Amino acid sequence: MSKITSSRPHEEKKVQKLIEKIKIKREARRTLRILKWIGTTPSTAVCTNCAKEFRIQPGTMTLATEAQQRLESEFKTHTCR
Repeated sequence: MSKITSSRPHEEKKVQKLIEKIKIKREARRTLRILKWIGTTPSTAVCTNCAKEFRIQPGTMTLATEAQQRLESEFKTHTCR
């Protein structure tokens, strides 16, 4: 994203604050939704904001909590498109 320049510094600050507010609102809308389970272990999830999928290969996770933590970790670090 290119930085907006203005001849008036106070206007630039206002614009940057508005951009930050928009980013925060967009991030607030995103949640992780589990789509597929293998037994009690989550295997596929999706971001409700950008539809990015997160998958865990069958057999790589033995505990449901580990799988859940891995999906949540990948979700938290991704950037919505």
